[in-house]
Amino acid sequence: MRLILSLLLSVISLSCSRTPVRDPSTRSIEINEQDLVISSRFLKMEYPYLIYRPIIPSDEPLPVVYFLHGRGGSRKILRDLGGVKLVKDYLEQGGKPFVLVALSGTFNGKDTYWVDDVRSGGLKIKTALLNEIIPEIEKRHKIGGRSQKRMIAGVSMGSHGAFQLSLNSSRMFRCTAGHSLVIRNFKSMSTEFPGLFGNEREFSKRDPLSLLKKYMFGFKPSMKKIWIDIGGKDDKNFIRWAQELKSELIRLGYTETNGDMLDIGEDYPEGRHDASYLLTRFPQYLEWYGRCF
Repeated sequence: MRLILSLLLSVISLSCSRTPVRDPSTRSIEINEQDLVISSRFLKMEYPYLIYRPIIPSDEPLPVVYFLHGRGGSRKILRDLGGVKLVKDYLEQGGKPFVLVALSGTFNGKDTYWVDDVRSGGLKIKTALLNEIIPEIEKRHKIGGRSQKRMIAGVSMGSHGAFQLSLNSSRMFRCTAGHSLVIRNFKSMSTEFPGLFGNEREFSKRDPLSLLKKYMFGFKPSMKKIWIDIGGKDDKNFIRWAQELKSELIRLGYTETNGDMLDIGEDYPEGRHDASYLLTRFPQYLEWYGRCF
């Protein structure tokens, strides 16, 4: 998802107008935003991430939500959305505190789709995140530390990444959320990202829909709760593939009566695959993230 600053500025006033007025008696909460790097031996680079941490007293590590950006984007997606204000407003309205970390999945103009590149010399972003980067972030900032205090979310390409990483890492994430959901079949992925996913066998190891289909009825992934959403005016193929994913999730026992959100073009029938849709819904996302813990 390519976030265009002018579009963000045009809709930010609309988003703010929907935010409830804070009770004057509520104390102000400050948010510490840091743009940092971790030296990654898996990726052979200084890996950048952006972290939003509420400055509040806590007797134990705060929960953490990892956020994955869309195609052509960067960790700065949260800064472009006005991350400090969004998180601050959420907390000052009584939301449960957590740390928000935006990760990086595009390097030198190349999108990783948050999967290990099967080609020789390709970036192993999945391996790096699960085995090195996330553990180091939590150790460095004294956050998370176990699956009950860790969830993952993403938008567009990042929604695919959030589900793929969750399904390929047993019990690492308590909840998973995919916004402006992008699920592609093998033909589409091979056309858009030739070579990245390899053959159909390798693709099935990286495709959320294929991974879900391996679960039998009565057995389901370790994620406790799931959110998926897509606007009603999004790409028709994305909507169709998202509906397939929804059907698999329902088969495995994920339903809105259990606190999951399975919104395929229903709540926002005019929503498109753009920044205005994401910005309008982000306060809802934050509230749901908090309920995960």
